[in-house]
Amino acid sequence: MTADLVFASLLNPPVLFFFLGMVAEWVGSDLYVPHPPPRLFSL
Repeated sequence: MTADLVFASLLNPPVLFFFLGMVAEWVGSDLYVPHPPPRLFSL
């Protein structure tokens, strides 16, 4: 794997949101998703 490929995959929005969620949990943020969107995503 080249560094460009790794860098491009880390900038993928789902990956960024995953790491943002991990960081938010680690720092103790009270970040939450309102009720309707998770229900919509599960469909």
